[in-house]
Amino acid sequence: MVTTPTPTERFTSDPVQSPYPSSGNGESDRTLTSRQFEEVRNVFNVFDVESSGFIDVPTMEILARSLGFRMGQQEIRDTIQSMQEERQTDDVESIDLEAACYILHKRGYSSRNAEEEMQSYFRLFDRGNKGYVTLEDLQQLQREVIDAEQRLNIGTSVNVEVDDVMLQAMINEFDTNADSVLDFDEFKVLLAPIIS
Repeated sequence: MVTTPTPTERFTSDPVQSPYPSSGNGESDRTLTSRQFEEVRNVFNVFDVESSGFIDVPTMEILARSLGFRMGQQEIRDTIQSMQEERQTDDVESIDLEAACYILHKRGYSSRNAEEEMQSYFRLFDRGNKGYVTLEDLQQLQREVIDAEQRLNIGTSVNVEVDDVMLQAMINEFDTNADSVLDFDEFKVLLAPIIS
């Protein structure tokens, strides 16, 4: 009988082995690093508001988006179904930490580098793929975060909303060419301390 290590055992060293076999169709076989797993685990714990060890598919969609990945609920369900035989389950609505890591690994989370990571985050902020981030983009993202916190019943009891003056001040801080928006190079400077 083959024993499966716990998530803690499986994800303590660098690189971290994926709990699921490769598809054999040329997809990346790289695994999550300890840093990547810690990032996923920290975000997972935020969204697992009841500390049950599970989140649902709509919550996984939001979790993935917070990590820079856009994927629909059907895509998440399809990915879960592809691992059902390995996990010996037919529950495609409950996602534990291992399943979340598997879904993200299949979407390329384990193989992206810092530049790709920054581009993913930039795409989250750049509404409409304009090539820059505006004050309106930041306002819309802030509204979405507050709405998600309220829907998931997470966050502080009082939502902290940053006013337009502060949002524009943040843009101005990193806006080296003084065009009142953040292009990708300016955005990278803002994000570099977080990604590195």
